[in-house]
Amino acid sequence: CHNPHATPREKLLNDEINPVCFSCHSDKQELLNKEVVHQPFKNDCSACHSPHSSALAGLLKKNAVDLCGTCHANLSLEFAKKIVHFPFKNGSCMSCHNPHASSTNGLLKKAQKELCLECHLDIKAKLGAKRPHSGTGGDCSDCHSPHSTESESLLNTDKELSCFSCHPKEDFTDKKYQHFPVIKNKCLSCHDPHGTDFKANLKKPVNDTCTQCHPVRHKEFVHPTDALPSGKIDMSGEDKARLDEEGKLSFISCHNPNGSRLPFFLIDEMTNGQLCYKCHKQD
Repeated sequence: CHNPHATPREKLLNDEINPVCFSCHSDKQELLNKEVVHQPFKNDCSACHSPHSSALAGLLKKNAVDLCGTCHANLSLEFAKKIVHFPFKNGSCMSCHNPHASSTNGLLKKAQKELCLECHLDIKAKLGAKRPHSGTGGDCSDCHSPHSTESESLLNTDKELSCFSCHPKEDFTDKKYQHFPVIKNKCLSCHDPHGTDFKANLKKPVNDTCTQCHPVRHKEFVHPTDALPSGKIDMSGEDKARLDEEGKLSFISCHNPNGSRLPFFLIDEMTNGQLCYKCHKQD
């Protein structure tokens, strides 16, 4: 590493610091060809490593949190937030990040979703359901903060408002009659944000979801539900979409579960039988 007599470089180095390091660590030199290269690694290995000895693995100058915080000082503010992601809180920066170089933004070890699902196996199972949430086609960070947040489940915004980041709130609240969970922004009372086997990412089948809160109404209700439409019923297009997962009639065949301009969240007027004629042939 050093010339014992003289050299134009500081500390009698035989070459610039990185070429000296790469003379032995050639595997690390190859990382410079990656799409994303960490600036300290690109410029000066000794920014993070002690060239002679250290009490820490990898000859690091400091523990991971303090070392990363030397440049990423803004991250120190993240520890003060209400919810802190366990690996980050534990100082395991390198559980998710490669300190040298990566093919992924943020120096992530793998594509973001793949990396997250290595630990969050319960979410991985939900994404494999029959109906994964369309929003899960992006990155986990579209909804969640990877380090810390003031909101439950590491959400980027308040839990009750997260859904409205993609689903325009006025589509649900601009109604004369609004369903109580909608008024209270309790989307997750009925829906799972990652995926389920049921329509609209409901946690349970349609009728079972409704009867969680409306059991008496269900018992007194005499119109057939949970039944296949007969030949006397003509359902197509949007109306057919109001059948349940098995193509059976359900509460949403007549009611809009989010809200409506009509009482009882009906999807159409009852004055001249318009609602009935959506299914029943007039002749």
